[in-house]
Amino acid sequence: MKVYVKSLAALLAVGLFASTSVLAQPYRDNRRPPPGHVPPPPPPAQRVDHYTPPPPPAAHRPNRPWREGQKFHRSPKYKYYDVSTRDRKRYGLQPPPRGYRYMRAGDDILLIAIGTSIITNIIYDAVRH
Repeated sequence: MKVYVKSLAALLAVGLFASTSVLAQPYRDNRRPPPGHVPPPPPPAQRVDHYTPPPPPAAHRPNRPWREGQKFHRSPKYKYYDVSTRDRKRYGLQPPPRGYRYMRAGDDILLIAIGTSIITNIIYDAVRH
């Protein structure tokens, strides 16, 4: 029995040391890339959600009763609709930020703050029939 226990302990010790030497990684200087290494290309530039393009010049701005930064008032001259999720996808719009909604006014789409009714963005002639 003593010989069996000693041989088992010796076999276990040899197996333990052999397994750690097999799993050991060779030393590598981590400060420099390996020879022949080509760094990966930089990631492509990503578009920021809810990017607000600058307003068109005054000469190209259509004559509408609303402007950015003003309070949204309904004019009897235009029909107003909430833009549904289906319509938003059809027009290629991102979901509005929290606290905002899209309104369709004539052929334009307005991004309006819900609490204050301030127009924050206007997409002129977004709806083409």
